[in-house]
Amino acid sequence: MAKISNSKGKRWPPNVGENMGRVRFRKKIPVDVELTFGKKHFQEYLPVDATATFDEAFEAAKPAKLRYDALVKSLRNTSIDAFTENELEALAAEYLRKANLDRGDLAPHNIGPEFIKRHGLEGIEERVGRKLTSDDLMRIFFPGISGPSDRVDELKAKLGISEGGLFSEVIKAEPTIQEIAQLRAAEAATSVRSRQPKTLTSYWQDYLEFNGFDDPDNRVVKRMQKRWDRFLARVGDHIVTPDTQQLIDDALEDQVAERIKQVAPTTATRELKEVVSALNVMALKQRPKWPTFRIPKVPSHQEKERPPLSIEDQITLVNHCLSNEHDWVSAVHLLELQGGMMAQEIRTLKTDDLHLEGNYPHIIVRKGKTTARTRVIPIVLGLSVIKTNIKEAISRLDVKDPSATPRNRIKKLFEGRYTCHCLRHTIRLNGTSNNANPLHIEAICGWSSTIMNKQMLHYGNAGLADSSEAMRQLFQASIQIHQHLLELDEQVVAAPNVAQIR
Repeated sequence: MAKISNSKGKRWPPNVGENMGRVRFRKKIPVDVELTFGKKHFQEYLPVDATATFDEAFEAAKPAKLRYDALVKSLRNTSIDAFTENELEALAAEYLRKANLDRGDLAPHNIGPEFIKRHGLEGIEERVGRKLTSDDLMRIFFPGISGPSDRVDELKAKLGISEGGLFSEVIKAEPTIQEIAQLRAAEAATSVRSRQPKTLTSYWQDYLEFNGFDDPDNRVVKRMQKRWDRFLARVGDHIVTPDTQQLIDDALEDQVAERIKQVAPTTATRELKEVVSALNVMALKQRPKWPTFRIPKVPSHQEKERPPLSIEDQITLVNHCLSNEHDWVSAVHLLELQGGMMAQEIRTLKTDDLHLEGNYPHIIVRKGKTTARTRVIPIVLGLSVIKTNIKEAISRLDVKDPSATPRNRIKKLFEGRYTCHCLRHTIRLNGTSNNANPLHIEAICGWSSTIMNKQMLHYGNAGLADSSEAMRQLFQASIQIHQHLLELDEQVVAAPNVAQIR
């Protein structure tokens, strides 16, 4: 259960909390190994502050959780055979942390007066009569690495065996997991930083940086990161070793098998596209190179139908929007119906994109899923509702999932039979049924990168819409598309030289 900070009421991940203004991971040592460890709790302060979000704290706590698990396992089992490569590295990292060392700190070029003073080693060089070497420091900071040979000498003495005596070659003391981990930690401390082992997350960050995805607040990057986090939660943030290949393949198969129970197979595979790309970049960097990772196959699937609204349901929706004229969601649904707009597109609208006065009221969509989605949308229905609520709608849609509220409203209104995306299919049906020019339908909805889209955007940007013949044609087409709904609105838009179609 996630911990709640009493001081601020903030929700933290499991075993994470705030202590004297610092964020820490703290977990109880199991009773059976508490005496061996010598303390009741394992704790480690995390590299985030008290302003960190839940997700940031969760990510920061992952390495600490891995070190805790490896530590507890080492206290229960000293056999090297019982540990994976990742657990051994995690335990070595814990010994580094306890020694207050980073990787490379004991490298020869880092050993100097400042290092000696920082670690309280003044006077040692005078006593030994020489400069301290990396080997000296390894034994000072990790005394356990000399344990195996010491135990052999002690055992020989107890048995009365002299050097070279009977059975002396047979007596060997196998190193414990703690000794192996300390040796790993010592080796890491004396190696240059460039040789520190890479984790899956570090390869992912390299992939994002190389491809220019360096803005964590960008919507596309956030979506990619969410998909990576979903995969990482399944496989774990391992230090990359030869064993990792099998873990990755298993995790990919497990994720696809699980996700197709929740989403369409195409969605399940799309979520792994960037993940597998990053993994393949990592595979090429291994020595020897790893085989290529592939998205697991999914069963054949019938695409879920998104039915357009029937005429009766369109009338119901428009009446609902017009009667709730001060509800921002009404403006959203009217824009979705008239321009095939999505909530994300409405969210990106600026004040300069709203041209709701003049002979041809319209909205400019500058950002879209494709270049064709950049377009101009005539407003012929519910103009007063859109004028009243459009700015609030833009503000309300500026959330993590902008389509959530409009989607839930339309589902509730029609008992789950439709989603907002169905409105995008509805405008195509309306245009075809009412014999509108297909090019005009495509231009309004952004289905085709026609020259008309470029013309409309030019006239909209220049404020020349009222004198544009192309705009007049597009406006007339919109009236034709929605002719069966116009009589519902008392303030029907009728621009000059545009015949009203009933």
